[in-house]
Amino acid sequence: MKTGAIITLMISFLLAAKTTSGENEIVLDFWGSPVKPNTWYFAQTEVIGGTYISRFKVPLVPIFHSLSPETAVFTKTSSSFLIHPLPIMFVLSSDVVVRVSTELNIKFAFPSACNETGFWQVRDDFFSQHMVHLMGTKSASDSTFTIKKSDDKVYKFAFGGTSVDPSDNSTDIVSLKENGPPSLGRLKMRNPELKISFFKYFP
Repeated sequence: MKTGAIITLMISFLLAAKTTSGENEIVLDFWGSPVKPNTWYFAQTEVIGGTYISRFKVPLVPIFHSLSPETAVFTKTSSSFLIHPLPIMFVLSSDVVVRVSTELNIKFAFPSACNETGFWQVRDDFFSQHMVHLMGTKSASDSTFTIKKSDDKVYKFAFGGTSVDPSDNSTDIVSLKENGPPSLGRLKMRNPELKISFFKYFP
């Protein structure tokens, strides 16, 4: 076999292996349609019960309900605190579909009452404690995320870019129950992962 043919065969094998592992694979919504960038989607846990991503002012101490800042949370649609599911958008300019392991930004729909940008952000400081805050900026390193495949049409968010090892789940975003309303859990970067599905938002 000629050298050129061998190289072509090796490249094809590597690309196939990469696709099999989930990298570069198109992200699909709950109905099997490709997830598109700059389009609004609801993110729901794979656990039945109507638990969606939203934003809320979760205080560190329950008696101090400050007006700002807001953080990303998971909330049940039956929450008595009138917290509604909010769609999110994957901000990406280099593709017509969202792919697994592609660097992107995540942004909430609708203006924030706290005058925040709505872009997800994980700050590396003591007070932030790796919580997902909403003061990020497009293309900033502290506002860069990737989507990892967990199962068929089920995914998880990870903080950081494509340099992160896909098998390393220490940067996966999870729902962590802390102080505040009992139906809420703040989103935080920590193991284990949080598995979600996407549903297109139709305004």
